[in-house]
Amino acid sequence: MLTAIFLCALVAPRGARAASGQEIYRNLCARCHGDQGQGVKGKRAQPLTGDWSVKKLTSVIAKTMPDD
Repeated sequence: MLTAIFLCALVAPRGARAASGQEIYRNLCARCHGDQGQGVKGKRAQPLTGDWSVKKLTSVIAKTMPDD
């Protein structure tokens, strides 16, 4: 969730209200990762868990998500 907030801060237009991490997750992530990070059958069935550093996670998210 922290990574989503960071990424939003990089792309938010000046003067615009920054979206909350919850809004970003709901709009960009939940359709594949589930509303609680539990996973979605047919999309990304595994829950969001792991021990990646914030740097690595941010890099992967920036390069590969969302799918479309």
